[in-house]
Amino acid sequence: MADDITIHSLAETERTPAELAQLFNTAFGEYEGVVYFTPETMAWYVARPGLGREHTFVALAGDQLIGGVMVTCAPVVLGGEPISCGIIDSVMTLPTWRRRGVATRLMEHALAWMREAGLESSLLFTVPHSNGHRIYTRLGYIERATVSYYFALPAPRGKADPRLRAAVPGEEERVRALLNTWLRESDGYVPVDPGLWRWRREERPHELPCSVFVLEEAGQIRATGALCTTRVQLSSRPLDLVVLTDIAGDSPETREEMVRALLRRVPPGYGVGMLAGSHDPVLRALGEKLGMSCQDEVAMVIPFHPRAEGLLDRQPTGWYTLAESLIGV
Repeated sequence: MADDITIHSLAETERTPAELAQLFNTAFGEYEGVVYFTPETMAWYVARPGLGREHTFVALAGDQLIGGVMVTCAPVVLGGEPISCGIIDSVMTLPTWRRRGVATRLMEHALAWMREAGLESSLLFTVPHSNGHRIYTRLGYIERATVSYYFALPAPRGKADPRLRAAVPGEEERVRALLNTWLRESDGYVPVDPGLWRWRREERPHELPCSVFVLEEAGQIRATGALCTTRVQLSSRPLDLVVLTDIAGDSPETREEMVRALLRRVPPGYGVGMLAGSHDPVLRALGEKLGMSCQDEVAMVIPFHPRAEGLLDRQPTGWYTLAESLIGV
């Protein structure tokens, strides 16, 4: 039973990224579209700004690692304004320990920790009607949006666009500023500060390459987007996948044009993935128009503070799905 386990921060143990990666791959191996973690990619992920070994909690049964949860402290836009938030990722339990209260114990520990840390809210993603969804609902989380994971193999053809080019190193700060401008009112968005940008761009492992592109017209950047390459599990087999992320622009039209242009950069033989949300009609409509398959999850939130409760009374005017939380890239 869960009474027989103990919960510790990763920093309080000698558990390695390799052990955490093995736990993750075992716990989520049956799920579609999930990234396969290596020790190197897990070490990078745990080093995510606001996470670290101190905010990664593990469940031990004696000396056996049986579960874990990650809590990233970051500002997240809710109700159109950034608010301090604990982003819950990777609530994982070994299959042999499921339905024994481990996930509930981990989440209760994480919730107590977030409240004590003074965070105003928490955000997580889960599959509707799943056991996890029932646990989170019982603990007080409420649904905020539907998030859609579109994918296709082969990739849709796309459309060549002479305005598309790779961002050069000297202008990446400009791209970061544009992302923060264009997405600043989209619920779910994490404003990108220099530390988060550096982690995403400079510190990422070679197994997870990512390239940033811009759509430039008459010297003006009209849209941005990124191609992140990874390996996921789809239809019970590994698949090399290019994920389109951080699609932003100065109009709905330029966002669609950016997606179509990026599709032409997907290597032959690779699948393609794209994230959208229920309050992002542009990308959802485009995913359907392109004939991509869709897997839905829900974003759930819980307020810890009256300010958060007030912001959650507002309807989202847009939605941003955090790729490192939903997929792991």
